[in-house]
Amino acid sequence: MTKEKQEGKLLDHNYDGIQELDNPLPSWWVNMFYISIVFAILYVAFYWMGPGLGSEERLEQKLAALQKSTTETTTDVASWQETAMSPEALAIGKKIYTSNCASCHMEDGGGMVGPNLVDNYWIHGTGDLDGIYAIIRDGVVSKGMLAWGNILKPDDLAAVTGYVKSLQGTTPRNPKSPQGEKVD
Repeated sequence: MTKEKQEGKLLDHNYDGIQELDNPLPSWWVNMFYISIVFAILYVAFYWMGPGLGSEERLEQKLAALQKSTTETTTDVASWQETAMSPEALAIGKKIYTSNCASCHMEDGGGMVGPNLVDNYWIHGTGDLDGIYAIIRDGVVSKGMLAWGNILKPDDLAAVTGYVKSLQGTTPRNPKSPQGEKVD
């Protein structure tokens, strides 16, 4: 640039012989600045003064939904136990038991690697539906039993629970000796 053209852009500032030029900001930067101002105004209008939910309200809604689902689950205990012992659920439970559990507990429940499921002796739990369900759902890691709660759906867990309960009192071909404590 020639000195005459620079003269129009020079400011009156002079610091130690250094003169400052008046260069405009790039247009993309100015446009982004204006867009951010508009976004901030719309954000405040929507979330602080409008219908938008803030993070605290969203958290409260999620906690309320979780609490509601937990309450519904605990109130349906009697109904899942009745459903688990229905003929349809027992048929489904038998299929699941045969494909997943029979390798350790034998098809007739007499026990092999896993304990005997037909006698009144229980290593874990008391042999009631809630106890059997908890063992199947959570597994017994120290004994090598998987936690089936992460693998099976709740209805399938209930069906297997009902089937295992229906095996109690039957006579297996080659039962494993009793383990655990006797439960009446």
